[in-house]
Amino acid sequence: MDLAIWTIGCAGATLVITTGKIFSSPRDYLRGFNHVYNPLRWLGELLSCSMCSGFWVGFLWKLFVDGQPVLESVLWGGYISLIALVADLVVSFLELLSGERRRE
Repeated sequence: MDLAIWTIGCAGATLVITTGKIFSSPRDYLRGFNHVYNPLRWLGELLSCSMCSGFWVGFLWKLFVDGQPVLESVLWGGYISLIALVADLVVSFLELLSGERRRE
């Protein structure tokens, strides 16, 4: 039961970061930097990618909140990354069916 709750929580947090309106201004601002190697642009891309953000949400959750070793945290980050990607694809598919557009 705990696994399902933490999985849904981490995937939900990832979707809020990558697609939520509350983070749209910081994402757009950070992605607006023109130089590809600018670290701020890189951070904006990170906040827009469900797999990338999912990994870091899962990794940081397991490492700092759950207090697990680094290797287990890396594995949890990969797991959440995959779950967040699937969740993002499901949400995109449902939006396509409803006729709404989330992103350009």
